[in-house]
Amino acid sequence: MGYFLSRTVGLPQIGDDIGNWGEPLGIIAIIAIITEAMMLLTAALQLGRPRQD
Repeated sequence: MGYFLSRTVGLPQIGDDIGNWGEPLGIIAIIAIITEAMMLLTAALQLGRPRQD
């Protein structure tokens, strides 16, 4: 969320990032967040499945 806000409306003391969508470290951070969300979703789905003994 912070990456999105800093690139659209800007955040205090980092206003120079507005519109800078192609920064490599920011893109890596977004990919990491998406990967973490997918892992959490997978874990939640596995925990919600009935056990097969």
